Amino acid sequence: MFAIDSTGKRYNIEIQRRDVGADAKRARYNSSLIDANITKPGENFQRLADTYVIFITERDIFRRGLPKYTIDRMVLETGEPFCDGAHIIYVNGEYRGDTPIGHLMHDFCCTEPEKMKIPELAEQTRQFKGEKGGRNDMCRSMEEMVERVEKATAERVRKETKESNSRQIARNLLTHSRMSYEEIANITNLPPDTVKRMARYARRAAPEKSV
Repeated sequence: MFAIDSTGKRYNIEIQRRDVGADAKRARYNSSLIDANITKPGENFQRLADTYVIFITERDIFRRGLPKYTIDRMVLETGEPFCDGAHIIYVNGEYRGDTPIGHLMHDFCCTEPEKMKIPELAEQTRQFKGEKGGRNDMCRSMEEMVERVEKATAERVRKETKESNSRQIARNLLTHSRMSYEEIANITNLPPDTVKRMARYARRAAPEKSV
């Protein structure tokens, strides 16, 4: 699931039932995809929004018993944070402490509204069960929701990868061919305005030739 809060921060949230689906390289890849899709050619990088990749994992994959694990970059030699605005968070789905995260993880795995700790979730679950008729339907619906999230994420990654490849092809054609913007747009399926912006940015970024 992709979300934007009121301050402009971007969030990529995934529910992962298998450890392999939330490994370090997957987190890095998701983080890079967010940056690639919110950055426009020529944009001032100082205005780049903070990003959060959040994995809600079924098990405590770090095995430290903590409610969550936050990964930020740092300068190894000094131990000081490297504040680039990219954050990765793993939420421990096994955690059941008396904290907001503990309550949320408890309710994620609870199908009985009267046993839930968060009133808003309890009420929504109560209404849902009343409409669908019982615990079995609730459990199946939760499983289906997770599957839909995983499929939607896979489809989004496929589309984003395709667009990234199209942009790379366009950059190569702008650099090494004499094709018009419209011709490049037809080949890459990118909007002509996007190709024009890429061309303007490429000209500004190109080093000046020495005379």
